[in-house]
Amino acid sequence: MPENLERLFEPLFRKEDQAHRDAGTHLGIGLTLSLEAAKAMDATLLARRTDDGWIEFVLKLASANPPA
Repeated sequence: MPENLERLFEPLFRKEDQAHRDAGTHLGIGLTLSLEAAKAMDATLLARRTDDGWIEFVLKLASANPPA
């Protein structure tokens, strides 16, 4: 995975060694579309590394009832 996890959301981003191996089955647009959908809903989507080395995706939705 890239050092800068924001790259995962770039259109057509793929890890270099994956670029040719799965070219027929994956387009590399899923996370880009997910980010755009989140923005359209006034939400945020981010990726972060966990302490045990996994990548966690966090979707934060805007509150339907903002505090008064």
